[in-house]
Amino acid sequence: MFCVLVVGIFIADYAIPPKALRCLPEGAEEIQDNYKVVGLTADFVRVLEARIPKEQVAEYARKMGAIYPEQGGAGRDYIGWTGPAWFLPTEPPLFYYSEKDSVILVGWEKGYVYFCAAAW
Repeated sequence: MFCVLVVGIFIADYAIPPKALRCLPEGAEEIQDNYKVVGLTADFVRVLEARIPKEQVAEYARKMGAIYPEQGGAGRDYIGWTGPAWFLPTEPPLFYYSEKDSVILVGWEKGYVYFCAAAW
C-alpha cells in the first residue's frame, strides 16, 4: 500500500503542473521553471521566469501569496533572489511574503515575471 501511495504522489507531481505554472496568466510565453530539494529535509527552492505584461504581475503575485509590495528595501525581511544560472533577475522583487523559514518573491523586469519560493 505504501508503494502505491509513493508511486501515486510521484506521478501526480509530474502530471499536475505546480501552482507557479497554473497561476500564470493566459498567453504567458518563454516559460522556464526549476524546483530543487535541498538536503533530506523539506528545504526547497522553486523559481520561474515567464514573459507576461507588467500589468498582470500584481495579480500573479497575489495568487502566489506575495502580498506585500516591496518599497525599496524599507523593512525588508527576506533573502535575495536565488536559483539556477539562467535565473538572473537584477532588480529587487516588486512583491514578497516571508516567514521565519520561508520566502516568496515576485518581480518583473524587461518583459519577464520572476518568481522564487524557498523554505529552509
